[in-house]
Amino acid sequence: MFIKAIIIKIAITTKMLRMLVYYYFKYYNLLLRADVLPTELFKQKNILIVTAHPDDELFCIAHVLDKIAPVVKETAWVNTTLGQNSIVGDKSYSCLDAGKIRNDEFVSAMRRLSISTYLHLELPSYLNRPFSHIHTDELKALVEKSDFVFLINRDDLHPDHYFTTLTFEGIVPSKKIFYYNVQKIQTSRKYKHYRVDFNQSLFDDLVTNYQSQSHMDLSFSCYNKVFYKQVFISHENFN
Repeated sequence: MFIKAIIIKIAITTKMLRMLVYYYFKYYNLLLRADVLPTELFKQKNILIVTAHPDDELFCIAHVLDKIAPVVKETAWVNTTLGQNSIVGDKSYSCLDAGKIRNDEFVSAMRRLSISTYLHLELPSYLNRPFSHIHTDELKALVEKSDFVFLINRDDLHPDHYFTTLTFEGIVPSKKIFYYNVQKIQTSRKYKHYRVDFNQSLFDDLVTNYQSQSHMDLSFSCYNKVFYKQVFISHENFN
């Protein structure tokens, strides 16, 4: 048992160091090329934020919203899955129970972000293709009403992230789309990058909502260590 504990500790430490090196490299790369986000761009605009599951907002988009919220007209939020299979805890949880727990946590986070319009598409975890729920009347209305839509960048190959973005890219004009980062950090020269102040108190408040997500502690910690000053969003060929 002692040897097993040491091996687990080494594995966790190695993973943490790899994540830190990756994030630091991407952070400084983006810092050199990113401009300060012009908040006036969003003045009196309708914003739609799309996340794949609870906790995605912690990494980047919550800090962007905090910056632009005073000037936007309305902000709507769409969440596609709950990541029920990722919950940590009693193995007797059914997917339904796990989904309710994560949804309740996410709704609490939405209250902290002062979001009034929240639509959950109730898709299963680990998507394997684009989905058709985009054609529901309520969702189509949100998309059509929005001046700008925030999606997870397409370099992120987590299936829920990737297929959520792929689906929305199919119906949202590229000029409306801003990309934000969760697990992968976009550094393509094809994109115009912007930087936004990291809000530590907001991050801390949001983390407290996610009591079921101890599996994400390492990711939260590493991201926080690197991006405690700035986070980044991007837009393809934005003038």
